Amino acid sequence: IGGLAAFFSFKYSRGDEQTGEERKTLILETVMKTIREGHFSPRDLDDTFSARVYHKVLDELDGEKVFFTQQDINELSKYEFQIDDEINAGSVEFYDKLNDLFTKRINDADSFYHRALKTPYTFTGNDSIELTGSKLAYAADDNALQARWREYMKLRVLAKYVDLKKEQEKNMLNRFMNI
Repeated sequence: IGGLAAFFSFKYSRGDEQTGEERKTLILETVMKTIREGHFSPRDLDDTFSARVYHKVLDELDGEKVFFTQQDINELSKYEFQIDDEINAGSVEFYDKLNDLFTKRINDADSFYHRALKTPYTFTGNDSIELTGSKLAYAADDNALQARWREYMKLRVLAKYVDLKKEQEKNMLNRFMNI
């Protein structure tokens, strides 16, 4: 309910007349009001709240650990216990930093994806890949992240091949049964 109220308050409030800063202020005010008054069990704005929000946001954005590097996480970690302070001060520094980094990483992932598909894959080795984000560490740097994307794309190509092969076998069996 709080989320819907926040959505509608932004959607139908002076939208085009507001500057970016005015919108951020309005968002913060609405979030604060929702946290303090709209939640059935209001939360204290403290370091525990900050850490919970910090980890939840990172898990929601990159639970599979294919976007952020460990360097990015190190950069963002200074905000882990500061989100409550920012909310109280009307600051959106963490949000801005996170948004900028995530936008950059989406663009990076797009280029990694395209590069990964330009080079032929070989399927003769005994490769393995971990897909459970909670078991993975963040990639150390851009090169490690690009390698992770290459492995992931290799898996996707192989999965698509297997699906096409099964479809082909099914079609051949159907043709044989119709003879």
